[in-house]
Amino acid sequence: MLLELEDIERARARIDGRVHVTPMMSSTTLGDELGVRLHLKAELFQKTGSFKPRGVFNKLLSMDPAVRSCGLVSLSAGNHAAALAYGATAVGAKATIVMPASAMRSKVEATSRYGGEVVQTQGSLLEECLGPAATAGPHAGPSVR
Repeated sequence: MLLELEDIERARARIDGRVHVTPMMSSTTLGDELGVRLHLKAELFQKTGSFKPRGVFNKLLSMDPAVRSCGLVSLSAGNHAAALAYGATAVGAKATIVMPASAMRSKVEATSRYGGEVVQTQGSLLEECLGPAATAGPHAGPSVR
């Protein structure tokens, strides 16, 4: 799907006030090596420490509220997990995030602190989430990617 400028402008308006405005920083040395004027977006200063909340909020705020209120399900080992938990909590939705048992403890704890229900699995995330058990029961809900 090719995005048009209007799509980007609508997304920016949709998430306005929901995410931090993060700085742009010049990188003269790397820019000179590449022969370009280079600026980097410092998304490490974003809530949850990554750019992921931007996309999560755009998706959540684009969803039908009735669908969103059913709860959300995703799988992630880190940044998306935290962003979905944060975003879902901010819009009053519940989020269940399936994370591998091998996920970094700090990522699991952050996801829980942001309000996500973490379900850890010993097996393959894809097999666990795409199998019959992942689409039934209390954890069923729309997938947020």
